[in-house]
Amino acid sequence: MDSQELLATAPGSRDGHDTERSTVVIGINLVGEVIVWSPAAARLLGWSAAEVLGRPAVELIDWGVDARDAAKFLFVGGSGVWIREHVVTAKSGKRIRLRTTASIVAGPDGADEVLASSVEVLESTVSTVMSTGAQPFRALVERGSDLMLLCAEDVTISYAGPSLSQLFGYLPRELVGGSLSDFVHPEDVPALRHDWESLLAHPDRETSLDVRISNRTSRWRWVELRISNLIADASVAAMVLNIRDITEQREAADALAAKEELLRSIVDAGFDGVWVVDHSGATVFANARMAELLGVSEAALAKAVVSDFFDAAACELLRTPVPGRPTGIRVEADIPFVRRDGERRWLSISAVPYRDGNGHPLGTVSLCSDVTDHAQLEENVPGLHRLSRRELEVVRRLLDGDRVPAIADQLFISQSTIRNHLSSVFRKLRVRSQQELIELLRGHRLTDPGERRS
Repeated sequence: MDSQELLATAPGSRDGHDTERSTVVIGINLVGEVIVWSPAAARLLGWSAAEVLGRPAVELIDWGVDARDAAKFLFVGGSGVWIREHVVTAKSGKRIRLRTTASIVAGPDGADEVLASSVEVLESTVSTVMSTGAQPFRALVERGSDLMLLCAEDVTISYAGPSLSQLFGYLPRELVGGSLSDFVHPEDVPALRHDWESLLAHPDRETSLDVRISNRTSRWRWVELRISNLIADASVAAMVLNIRDITEQREAADALAAKEELLRSIVDAGFDGVWVVDHSGATVFANARMAELLGVSEAALAKAVVSDFFDAAACELLRTPVPGRPTGIRVEADIPFVRRDGERRWLSISAVPYRDGNGHPLGTVSLCSDVTDHAQLEENVPGLHRLSRRELEVVRRLLDGDRVPAIADQLFISQSTIRNHLSSVFRKLRVRSQQELIELLRGHRLTDPGERRS
């Protein structure tokens, strides 16, 4: 079975001691009594759990470890890893060579215990002892809140560092002997599988990826997983995984991305074109409506500058924040331009500067709407630009066929006020009656550019 099959199909259980695994997991308390005995230990060594639990380990089995080896293990202490090949005598008398990874860890009641994972070695390598003081291990020890795991080629966990419980709530005995894939989110397993296979094929490389790992409460935590292949190193003979919890950073980034997407949706749904440019006039952001107003594609507008569409005066308005003007103070203007298809149009532009966190201006944000109909009407009707918004509203309703009483009811004002507005309109447009006003504006679409932004 290749590494892909192993990672994808290796059976697992949250107690880390699946009956199908070949990794032997044994736990011993500090008085030497056996407290953990996995199914694989019973299969390989011949003693059942009932025969060994609670009994002194050294009286049951010849572990092939002398006093000097034991002293080296004790020297490693609670922050290191002891790795060694040794020959164990099984219940049947068979001699079995094991490669054991052992460490002192916290048990369920908080008391220290020795937890060892062992695999049968068919071809002996150089016997070594690895500790935090040994040169090969110095670069691998846990740094700060990082967690270190050691895994076999088939992703079986052989060691879990001291910060395991702090980061994920598990005890080492719940992971050691189990498969890493049991704790990785199913959607992230393919990426892990790909990088794992690549590292097995290229042992001189390292890789880093973000995956989700389940904690003790079944909540998925985002972690940065850095993997190094040190299988060929006799003092390690494992895949080394350094794990850093990045859940808060990832959730913050996801929340920001969601807000940005919401803002983009709001901007795209608006009637106005939105155009953000820097000091040089280059596009920083533009929505689909802006591209539509200018008669270009969104891709073309993303690469454009304001001078591609407007004259020098308009360019200054769009790209240059007025010095000393507070953020939020608008400058408004109606600007003529020629679309790429040759059509002459007018834009009503409302521009404000945008600034960095220190208040330094970076460019301009502009809201743009098409006011071509209104601009053309003003060219044909001198004085139209002098009408107030309320006067325009009264005139529009008059052109729609309403009369003074109906307009007063619709606008919730008195008839005399309506007549006053009409008298003002007559003076500004140089007409003498409602009939002349209707004749003057007939066939025109009377709009108020300010309404589109309000």
